Amino acid sequence: MRLLEIFKAHNKKSKLLENIDFAPGTVERYETCYKHVFNFLKIKYKKNDIPINDVTPMFIDDFELYLKTTRKCAHNTATKYIKNFKKIIRIALANGWLKKDPFANIKFHLEDVDMAYLDAKELDTLMANTSSLPLNRDLKIFSLSDNV
Repeated sequence: MRLLEIFKAHNKKSKLLENIDFAPGTVERYETCYKHVFNFLKIKYKKNDIPINDVTPMFIDDFELYLKTTRKCAHNTATKYIKNFKKIIRIALANGWLKKDPFANIKFHLEDVDMAYLDAKELDTLMANTSSLPLNRDLKIFSLSDNV
């Protein structure tokens, strides 16, 4: 079995289960992760796909480096993509396509993020400078309200 072949099959099933078992955002994240892996393979290995057995701890380290440097992903974003990728590896292990878990000695951690909140003056300025269409303004303000 080949890596992207397994990934495509997973994403196809995820899409069929969108709004049933998977949130739309989750389906989109797996699609984005697939694209990152595809582009990584093109750059690093000059290939469109690789055998699943070629995924090693070094492959994972190199993929993380690619995400953080070439793709300019922050630590937490890169970690989330690696976790999405790990699910594909678990599928390969469960089906016997991969004999050894390349994630066996790899631990993940998300860094604490200090969220910046708008103060009342900043919120007023945003409301004043946002589109004059009330719906657009309200949607913009509402999308920020979780952080206020």
